[in-house]
Amino acid sequence: MPQKLIQIYTHPTCEDSQALKRFLSEGEVPYNEVDVTESKERRNQLKHDTGNEITPGIVVETKNLFGKKKRNTFSGYSANKGNIDRLLH
Repeated sequence: MPQKLIQIYTHPTCEDSQALKRFLSEGEVPYNEVDVTESKERRNQLKHDTGNEITPGIVVETKNLFGKKKRNTFSGYSANKGNIDRLLH
């Protein structure tokens, strides 16, 4: 099974961010959270990783058995829920 590293960029007042965290926690999917609230550097990293500043920003890196990496990025949770679910499960 491929190894997955998940990083999410969130904002505490963003309902989509909170829904994504619930989804990942309920599915026992480990992730690294970056709160972009008061850090221009973190917002810049979000923009670099996803192409915009929409939260939640989701970056999923997978590594197959041969070590080849693939990176998937999503902006927003509700609009991408089906794709995220398929990628993670």
